[in-house]
Amino acid sequence: MASRTWILGVSVLFLASCTDPVAPDDLAFADGDRWQRTTLGDIDADVIVGDGTPSDGYGRPALIILHGCAQSASDIVSRTNLADVADAFDAVVVVPSVPDGGVYAGCWDYYGSSHSRTSGHSGDLLDMVDALLADSSLDVGEDRVWIAGLSSGGGMAAVMGCLAPDYFSGVGIAAGPAPGTTAWQISSVAVSASTARSTCTSLAGSNSGAFSTQLSSAVSGTSDYTVAQGYAEVNADMFALVYKGSGSALTESSVDVSALEGYSPAGTGTVYSKGSDDRILLISATGMGHAWPGGTGPGYTSGFVAPEGVDYAWTLAEFFAENSLRTPPYSADDGDTDTDTDTDTDTDTDTSTEPKPQPDIVRFVAMGDGGEGNEAQYAVGAAVRDVCAAKTD
Repeated sequence: MASRTWILGVSVLFLASCTDPVAPDDLAFADGDRWQRTTLGDIDADVIVGDGTPSDGYGRPALIILHGCAQSASDIVSRTNLADVADAFDAVVVVPSVPDGGVYAGCWDYYGSSHSRTSGHSGDLLDMVDALLADSSLDVGEDRVWIAGLSSGGGMAAVMGCLAPDYFSGVGIAAGPAPGTTAWQISSVAVSASTARSTCTSLAGSNSGAFSTQLSSAVSGTSDYTVAQGYAEVNADMFALVYKGSGSALTESSVDVSALEGYSPAGTGTVYSKGSDDRILLISATGMGHAWPGGTGPGYTSGFVAPEGVDYAWTLAEFFAENSLRTPPYSADDGDTDTDTDTDTDTDTDTSTEPKPQPDIVRFVAMGDGGEGNEAQYAVGAAVRDVCAAKTD
């Protein structure tokens, strides 16, 4: 691995690696020729389509990932292996940008217990899903729409899973507060699973029957001191109560987190089952801070994406696909129909299943910045690169 130099000043921190700098426009979209920026309903989103389609006739899954506050869609896109997820699970991956810059600081409006299917961010997201389903070229299956997010995006994903269980067969919550909480209730757990369950079922209303075939997941990092780590368990327990209905309580069993997809994943995991059906996956990721679990390779958290640990997007797709109750279950690259008509017979394609490390990035990091960087910061990075080059001459 390339060496890194840390220089601590009065109010700034320098992080450098003796490699070429990556400009902001190049950082976004490592698979830039495949990602497309488009508008779905009233939401701008980055979209990538897998290179195959499931052969069972139920259409492609759509995995929607909502960014957090002070984070952008490009942070998620550029610092994860979502193209691999799209290809392996024949999926459409959608990373929307919060409309109108969010309620504040780029946040999704998950706050409180009043949400509508026809207005606000919740209405915008359902309109976005309708647009996805209406695009025949994407071939998204209506029973294979999954939603996930980080922080406020995780809170919003939980709200959407409650408000519209008929739309979302899978819900993933990364460091997200429980439904019904306010903006000022993130640092400590403010609701019980039972209270959150009441909020959730109230939001669903007449659509509550769809909970019988919904799956969910929650993850938190043991070093997250932004959103209370206990919300992950509250959200998992909330959905366990919702899925229980009038039946028996869901049973719990441990999961080997180190066996999940990612880069050196570590932590504890629990799967909640109803009978023989696995319904909920709960993960506590060792050492992870307030971040989306990227699982791409070694490195430092940037843009609120953690490169080390679980690849949560892959883990969600795998859990939702293999345990689906609305469509036949399937596994990664299981019986897909390849839509790539390229007849090139080159055999130099990397087929390794090892995580793909992100490229080293030279940039100047200001204390408290959101990980985006700007031209001035990258200019400083270029100067550091030149010093590194001179040292090797």
